[in-house]
Amino acid sequence: MTYRYQIIVGGKPSGESFSSAAEVQAALTRLLHDGRTSTEASRILVGRLTSETSGAVAGRGVFPATAFLPNAPNPDPDEQYWHRRVRDLLNTRLQERRSFFLWLNVERGTGSTELSDSEFLRAVETWLAQLRTLREASGTSGSLTHLDSLERHSNPTERGGKWSWQGTELEWIDPGLHVMLTAIPRRKDAQGETVEIVGNPEPAFAFYD
Repeated sequence: MTYRYQIIVGGKPSGESFSSAAEVQAALTRLLHDGRTSTEASRILVGRLTSETSGAVAGRGVFPATAFLPNAPNPDPDEQYWHRRVRDLLNTRLQERRSFFLWLNVERGTGSTELSDSEFLRAVETWLAQLRTLREASGTSGSLTHLDSLERHSNPTERGGKWSWQGTELEWIDPGLHVMLTAIPRRKDAQGETVEIVGNPEPAFAFYD
């Protein structure tokens, strides 16, 4: 378990904890249709408890109930968590020479999802090393879209999923987690060590009235 959500009413935990934003949304819908006044509803918060490597559990953010309701003006809390989690992992621990920026898209992660950091990083480093070799062999410093016609390479993950890459795109599919990375070539004079390799630090989202 990576994290759990706890609904808080009037400053006190209410009911069981949940492992996904969808479960929280269902519980909040029941609460908000249970005869509560608008004032009472405004006092409902949702806390996220994150498991630490030591096994301890600590708070990692409190959200207003509206963050979990349909058409919320913000990314889904699960998607936001996993986007930031993968972003920080790539920005701080990726060892491959920084020849590319990475555009990140994350789907389906929940509090029940677990990611093997070392295995994921090995997959990304393997892909980028191959991509850099192909780029240097072709003598191309700009777009690499011509590589997308290459045969797709697929590999199993330790947790029963798979990761595959074809040209500038890598796809990681693990139980409960789907990550897509797109490589964007950097100019040769701008390559080297840089802290932030992920080009979109926050997930994109749309809000419709």
